[in-house]
This record gives sequence, C-alpha cells and structure tokens, in this order.
Amino acid sequence: MNRLITDVDEQLVVLRMLFNELKESVSNGKCVIFPPDTFVLPEGRICIDKSAKPGEKLVNFSYKQVEKDISAREALRLLGATIYHLACGKSEFNRESFALDGYRQPLDSNLWPVVSRLLGKKGLSMAEAETMIGAIDPESLKMVIKPPLSVPVSTKIVPPVDAAYDILDELANKGLKVLRHEKVAEFWGIPLPENVRISYSRNSLNAAIADNLSGQQWILAYYTGQSIDQMMRKRGFRTFNQPCFYVGSGKWLEETEKRWREKKLEPGYYLLNFNVHFNSKNWYEQEEQIADLSPVYERAHEAIVVEAVLSNYRIRDGERLLKFNRHCGRELDSQGNPVLVGYFDTTGIMISSGSLRNSRSYREGVVIARKFDPDPLTSTLIQTHFGSYHGGGYHD
Repeated sequence: MNRLITDVDEQLVVLRMLFNELKESVSNGKCVIFPPDTFVLPEGRICIDKSAKPGEKLVNFSYKQVEKDISAREALRLLGATIYHLACGKSEFNRESFALDGYRQPLDSNLWPVVSRLLGKKGLSMAEAETMIGAIDPESLKMVIKPPLSVPVSTKIVPPVDAAYDILDELANKGLKVLRHEKVAEFWGIPLPENVRISYSRNSLNAAIADNLSGQQWILAYYTGQSIDQMMRKRGFRTFNQPCFYVGSGKWLEETEKRWREKKLEPGYYLLNFNVHFNSKNWYEQEEQIADLSPVYERAHEAIVVEAVLSNYRIRDGERLLKFNRHCGRELDSQGNPVLVGYFDTTGIMISSGSLRNSRSYREGVVIARKFDPDPLTSTLIQTHFGSYHGGGYHD
C-alpha cells in the first residue's frame, strides 16, 4: 500500500467493492480476506470507469484476495479491519493486539458506524451488512478522514514527568471530575507515583467533558494498581471507619474466590462513566450493547471501579458513587457468575455475584470505561461522544 485513503468517497468505493467480492465468494461457499499490504493505490483519486466494457478493468487500483477457512461473520470483521487499515495505516494485519482492543480511533467520517459494527464483538450477518452498506447515501458523505499524525521514531520520546500535571491543570473547573494521583496515593498510604502519564488524548478528555454537559458522569480516576483483596485488608468492614466494605454473606471472602479478588491491573488514570448503563440486561446482552457503542469503550474492571468509589468518598467529602446501583464487572467467580460491586451506603461497598444469563435488575448495569488512546500526546483522535449511542441508565 503506497498511501492512505484520506477521502471518504474513496473509502465508500473500496468498501462496496470489497463487500461485493466477499458476498460473491460466500455465495460460492468460500470466504476471502483482503490483506491491506496487497493494495496498490493511484496517486490521484480512486475511481470507477463506468464506461469499461465487460472484462475490462473497472477501477484504477489493485489488490489481492486470499481465501481463508473462516466464517462469514469473521470475514466481515476482517473486511472492517482492512477498511480501518487503509485509512489509518495499522490494524491487526500488522499489529496483533488490534484484534483484541486496538480499534480505538474512530474514522473521522459518517462511515464510522458501519466500520465500527463490522469490527464489533457481536459481528454482522451478510444480510445485515448488505443492508447497512446499501443504505449509505454517497451525497451525505462530506467529511474527510484524518489519519493519525506520523511521528518519526527518533522523535518519540518519553513525555516529561510534569506532562500529567499540565493536563490535570488544564482540566480544572472544566466539568470533568478528577481523582488526582497525589490525593489517591495519600488516601491509600502508598508512595507518590512517579512518571505519571495520562493515556488519553485531549480530544478524548474534551469528549468526556462534552458528554457530562449532557448528563453523563465521566470521571478521570487514578487507580493505584491494588486488588480488591488489598483494598479490603486496608479498609476493613467497620462501618465507623468509612469508607469500608460490607461483609454480606461472606462467600466472596472464601478461598475459592481468591483468583479474582487478587486480580491487579495497570496503575494509571482511567476514564470511567458512573452513569450505570444497560440495566435490566444480562451479561451477554450488555456485552453486545457495549460493542455497539464503539470499539473505544469497554466494561470497566471491578477493581478499578471499587478503588475509584472508595477514593472518591474520601477525596470528595463523603460523596457516594454507586449508592443506589451496582456495576456488573469483568471477572467471574468460582461458580462462573459475574462479580457485582456497588450499593455503597453506610454499611460499606457490597461485593457479590450475579448471573451471566439472567437479566439484571434496573439497579444493576455497567460502568463504562474508555480504552487508552495510542500515543495520546500526539493523537488526532476525534471526539467520540457517548451520549448519542445509548438509551440512558439509572444513576444517583
């Protein structure tokens, strides 16, 4: 591939052409993929020669298709990866991690919802994809795709230590609550973290601020890397020593539950939306709806949520996040049930488990996290707003 596709009209031409080829291959009992490195694009605009006769070349670019033993849904997902790659220069075709969580950069065009659905965890059937792609109105495509800034390797230096402080100072009084690492470290009795970075672009942070103006509850919270087990040992269960944990049935304290209780994640700043969403849905339905939001969002890990709730209580003068609802987390207990955290009242924060297949109550949903941005200090990620993608949720 000798250049990126930087025009949305060109992208639509390529998307429709590749989809039609994939559709034809599926009808013949085969599935194909289109490796981005096989594309040879013209220096000028991509175009279709409508005057070409049967058998003549219709387009002024070339590429190869490779037959694969995969399902049609997986072939459609990889079609989305190809379109993403052609616009951004990277995907799971050259960076393996993209298959799990790398598609974080929304394409700056109104084709993004289609590409996002192709890449989503739920996947699309051929009929669904054909309907979505066929419904695209070329006349409505006015925006230009903005590929990420190309930064020479020699200039990619580690940001200065005060970079995080600069961004935190900029966020002051801008509608985004911040649980700063200095205060969080003091509360938990740990050394002040060094070389702290904020792994979000300013655009992502500004998007959270804009969402909060429309009723969302994004918080930029520093997480120290502690497990729930470590936090529990520090805060205990005594209600006169707030914030604390609620013992409940005590089943979550048994030896069989140590695996998830002792789970730790990468320390750092996390963007968390404490408007609990997708209430009254079971775990699998929640996963589908999170995938439909955008690849930049995911279910927050319960250890990060618990620490943010407890840190917030101390830093924000007794404010109780998740007072009336619970977050359904990522981890599964020894019985294969999802871990629930919340109902943080004067008895302490409750830890328990629910069910994967049974629907949640209207007070049990998901705290959404925004994934880290790649190269956040040089990123040109557009503002992906959360509010327009969902139907709201119960919150304090």
